[in-house]
Amino acid sequence: MVEMAWVKEVYGVSTAEAMELLEHFLAMNPDSDGRVKAQDFWAIFGLDCSPLCKKIFHYFDFENKESVTFRQFLVGCAHLRKQPLFEGVCETAFEKCKAPGTSDISLAQLADALRSGMLPPADDGMLKLFETFDIDDDDKISRDDFVACLARFPFMIALFAGRINGEVYIEIV
Repeated sequence: MVEMAWVKEVYGVSTAEAMELLEHFLAMNPDSDGRVKAQDFWAIFGLDCSPLCKKIFHYFDFENKESVTFRQFLVGCAHLRKQPLFEGVCETAFEKCKAPGTSDISLAQLADALRSGMLPPADDGMLKLFETFDIDDDDKISRDDFVACLARFPFMIALFAGRINGEVYIEIV
């Protein structure tokens, strides 16, 4: 409980936000020690352990145990959200991912955006990732959807690094 108060004070994470992250962490199938391996971490998002995903996971796995605890996940997410450039990076990534003249990101545009930093997942994985970003389930990713998803899972901004490189910089990996 003292630790949660510290995370709330230092990073501004509310109890509701922590509970939501816990729900997602539990969906990653932690082992009996409460640790999640990289492949399980990324599976709930429809992603494989690509080299980029491994680098992102390593951000949380600072102990080099090839697995992370909820505490590492919570503090890591909170730390990323607290970065001064984070909101601007999210906006830039959204602008770079959508087609000019449009206000949303389609499934195909999301796949194209991922190609700049990694191989996009197979069709079913791509759909799962798209659904993660499509918060309101309207079959398109609006600016609000995109920013809300990255606020929940700020480490995913690194997936778009190829699109935002040179414009803004935030250190994740």
